[in-house]
Amino acid sequence: MKITYMMFLLPLLAWISSCHNSVGPVIDRQPGSRNYTWYVDTINTPENTITSLDGVSDTNVWATSWAGDFKLTVWHFDGTRWSTDSVYRMVSPHRIRVFSATSQWIVGGDGAIWNNSGAGWNEQGNAGLNNILEDIDGYAGNNLYAVGEYFDSVDNAHPIVYRQNGSVWMKVNTRDILDCVFNDIRFYAPGRALIWSLKSLPDGSVLDSNKIFTLDGANLEEIYSDVEARGKSSGFATISGGIVVLEGRKLILMNSVEEENLTTIEEPNLGGFIEARSTEDVFLTMTDGVAHYNGTDVRYLFKFPNPNIHVTFIKAFPGSVFISANDWVTRANFIYRGYLQQ
Repeated sequence: MKITYMMFLLPLLAWISSCHNSVGPVIDRQPGSRNYTWYVDTINTPENTITSLDGVSDTNVWATSWAGDFKLTVWHFDGTRWSTDSVYRMVSPHRIRVFSATSQWIVGGDGAIWNNSGAGWNEQGNAGLNNILEDIDGYAGNNLYAVGEYFDSVDNAHPIVYRQNGSVWMKVNTRDILDCVFNDIRFYAPGRALIWSLKSLPDGSVLDSNKIFTLDGANLEEIYSDVEARGKSSGFATISGGIVVLEGRKLILMNSVEEENLTTIEEPNLGGFIEARSTEDVFLTMTDGVAHYNGTDVRYLFKFPNPNIHVTFIKAFPGSVFISANDWVTRANFIYRGYLQQ
């Protein structure tokens, strides 16, 4: 009788265990290390400001900069040095997105959309000269969306979303949302993304206010709004199994199943960008450097040598993190490269 009972019980326990493990995405909960060795590169582009980083790995990294000099807008790092092809392109890049070694995209001013499939950069589309594209993303590197803004004849700001349909870029209805500029988009599940925006005043200037929208297919819904102040910000970073969201001072995990509050950040100098490898390995840009959340507390990884330097972008790889920064007085551009010590 005991043997018969155990023969029934063991499969039942295995079935319960498998059901429990299959509920929801698998999230890495290992605390991230803070043991980095840092290097600093200076990129001599005084007429340009580097504002975007992405790459396949830390030996194949791309950086783009707003044009002053249209020959110095695209840079590449091969693991040893930064270089540019010095090709004149009529594009002022706002964001670069790298999906693979043969799928790299740039969006920017005048609605420009450029692609590099491994054989060089070529213009692939245009959202119109009166439009500005701020970011581009897609789930699994396809079904791409580009977001940005345009200003009408009386300088009212309108957000725009474009979706790639084959080789054609089609405009998505934004329901005439007014006084918003769409800055960032990140997909965290098939067909589901978050869009971060800033509120804009009628004269075209940006008001100190944040909004976050969800994008589900072609449907937009506002889920967060707050006035940004010192020590408060908003942003997000995708991780395996979801997306880490910064709402004011709250760090939240979102996925296709649920939301989870991770922590409240007390540090007063919180900046405007976040990046993450997991919920316990989150990088937070500060007004005076870069900090890190490891699942327990927030501590600085480093501080800038002078108050004129500010972060413009951050990108994490499995064993390293790259941070672009600009000195607003000297116009110098820096790339801080941190490598985890073994």
